[in-house]
Amino acid sequence: MEKDPYLLKVFYVLVFYVIYRLLDFVVIAIAIIQVGHQLIIGERHKQLACFGDALGHYIAQIVHYLAWSDDTKPYPFQDWPSSNDD
Repeated sequence: MEKDPYLLKVFYVLVFYVIYRLLDFVVIAIAIIQVGHQLIIGERHKQLACFGDALGHYIAQIVHYLAWSDDTKPYPFQDWPSSNDD
């Protein structure tokens, strides 16, 4: 795989940083929904837990890219990560 030019990499890092920060709200929403589901139904929402697991892998991919420890751009430049629960 060919590396991106420096300024393009910086641009992608900034874009993925914004995505990373927005995902904070998604994680909080998942946690709130899971707490509510647990209180009302008595068990975790399995599909949401699987999505949360895949989202965790995606966030890890973003962090690796932001830290310049991996040059592979995360989703949408590659497939969405799978959940360990799949």
